[in-house]
Amino acid sequence: MRQRRRRVLTDAEQRDQLVRDGNLQAISKHPAWPDLEQTVALKRATLERTLLAHVLRQEPVNQRQVDYLRGFIEGMQWLLTVPTTSESRLERYMKERGVTVEGEA
Repeated sequence: MRQRRRRVLTDAEQRDQLVRDGNLQAISKHPAWPDLEQTVALKRATLERTLLAHVLRQEPVNQRQVDYLRGFIEGMQWLLTVPTTSESRLERYMKERGVTVEGEA
């Protein structure tokens, strides 16, 4: 698979991206973040059980609905990865500039 080329950001865009990444990374440190993760896991399990019940009862399954549910589940999972991705991007930016990340030496 080809790696996507990153667009070079202007200084202002880079500052905005750093602030956004910092804010997004901080979300995962919020006390309510585990509740969101648990809610996503429960919703995913509910959707999967519903679909499995249709299949086991040998009911016709609407492929459009299956595709929608798969996309919905993938979207929820993506949402949970945003803070981690932002944190990685921040760490990469800091390492490129020779700044040591807390906890590393």
